[in-house]
Amino acid sequence: MKKYCYFILLFSIISIGNIFGQRHAELQLTMLAPKTGDTIEVNYPTNIVGKLKNNGPDSIRITDTFALAVLMDNTPLIFVNGSITQPYKEYTGFTLAPGDTTYVGIFLTITTGPSAPMQFCLAFNNINVVDSLLDNIPGNNKSCANIYIKYVDVSVGQNTVEPGGITIYPNPANEQVNLRIASTVSADCTILVKDVMGKTVLQHSAEVSQGYNNIHLNTSALSPGIYVCTVRVGQEYYNHKIEISSH
Repeated sequence: MKKYCYFILLFSIISIGNIFGQRHAELQLTMLAPKTGDTIEVNYPTNIVGKLKNNGPDSIRITDTFALAVLMDNTPLIFVNGSITQPYKEYTGFTLAPGDTTYVGIFLTITTGPSAPMQFCLAFNNINVVDSLLDNIPGNNKSCANIYIKYVDVSVGQNTVEPGGITIYPNPANEQVNLRIASTVSADCTILVKDVMGKTVLQHSAEVSQGYNNIHLNTSALSPGIYVCTVRVGQEYYNHKIEISSH
């Protein structure tokens, strides 16, 4: 009888230990760029950005590994890593506490495809092999937008850039804001970021060339809140709202 009791007790302790050893992280992904109604030009680099929130009770560890997938009309893009080809890009090396958010994404260029409307999706799933991480609501690990893929003739002498094409992402932002500026001419560019009182809190100058230009602003010193970003390209001015979330 004593041996039987000891066996039951030992089995119970092992079972409880396994239950408490299992981690749960209910991930929620919201794609910020591109958004529904946006246009992605073939042969031009595009930044795909998503906001990831941990709604679960356990933290994401720096050793956890995830699959970041990009799907066009439910067909995943194929990523090449040396001799390995797979329908996702491995994503690791970050931590995320319960209730916290971070940004994930990838910079890519779509090189083929005709001009056509398309459903564009970003998906983020755990692929740990040894230390499993449960996500009981996988449906919110993918976020989609209905966009338009535009074939762009990049031949010499062809001007396919539309004036005033300025995209700011991510927005809301945290440590960094990225600006993608389409300019029909080469010109000086000035960027002013002002708070709600009209005070300039960040200024950046650059030269942009004809075509698409990417500019990165370090916003880590800005307090959380709403700001107005004024972009001057040559003699043209454009105003955009920027929201800075908690650092």
